[in-house]
Amino acid sequence: MQSDSARRLVRIGTALAWGLLLPAGLTLVACGDSQPEREAPVSTADARGTEGLDTGAFDSLPWAPGNLDRATGTYRLPVPRPDLVVTVDGVRLASRVAAAGWVAFKPIPGGAVLTAELPLLADEVNPVLSAALLHDLRVTSLHPHFTRDDPRLLFLHLAAIGETDTLAAAMGAVLQTLEDVKGQRREIPAPVDISGVSFYPAPVDSVLRVRGRMRDGTYEITLPRSATVEGFDLGESSGIASRVTFAGGPSSAVVSGRLALLEEELQPTLKALRAAGIEIASIDDDAMGEEPNYVHVHLWGRGSATSLARAIRDALDVMGH
Repeated sequence: MQSDSARRLVRIGTALAWGLLLPAGLTLVACGDSQPEREAPVSTADARGTEGLDTGAFDSLPWAPGNLDRATGTYRLPVPRPDLVVTVDGVRLASRVAAAGWVAFKPIPGGAVLTAELPLLADEVNPVLSAALLHDLRVTSLHPHFTRDDPRLLFLHLAAIGETDTLAAAMGAVLQTLEDVKGQRREIPAPVDISGVSFYPAPVDSVLRVRGRMRDGTYEITLPRSATVEGFDLGESSGIASRVTFAGGPSSAVVSGRLALLEEELQPTLKALRAAGIEIASIDDDAMGEEPNYVHVHLWGRGSATSLARAIRDALDVMGH
């Protein structure tokens, strides 16, 4: 059974996002030239002494100063992407509609709750995600907002609770990482056709210590988990399972799949995967009231079969398999 604090932190990004938008008087804009009403930016001189939150901690963050909702004490900093020209179905959208990110700090006794939503290009996702993990910010979700956007954007959601200065410094490091990787395309390995290669599983078995099965030339590992919904049992056939597939040859292999994680397993598993060079493709919560709740992480990696197997083994160790 996961703790209330773990459950709350995983869901806090979504829950507070709406709670922070609405009290600030922001309007959701779909099209047209109308601008959302926003409070005037708050300078450090104005903000010092404001009950609950000293915004001076945020002065060094990119795009500061932000906006302070004096009714709730929440400080909200925009993370714009003016460098992106986004079209959806051939319709060019303003960046504030298609790629508007934000960071929010909600004061609590002894510190703040941080929530954030960052719009990222594919090659920016994993460096920024790794920076968040390195600075102990919780990664809660990674998903698209559109189905046919060009360029393709993914939105990374973060959350944390702690001392205000510590959170501001951590978020500053994450935003600096985003600035550093903007426009940089990762080095793509040479293309390889493995469609006709039958995977040899013995080296992977010795590392994983979990037996899989061959399917159409690929090697699939399935680890069932269980949950209940309104007293009814769910299992592997209902999607409550981790499934990882290996393909290719010993020196040039790929791994893809989905891990079903308890909420308290999410952060250490992400750290293990990223430390091994495995890319995170998406993080979503398919919750429909099941107990316990699982968060699903989709992954991708290229390398030797044994190195990929060691990466997955590290994740399975976190999960207790």
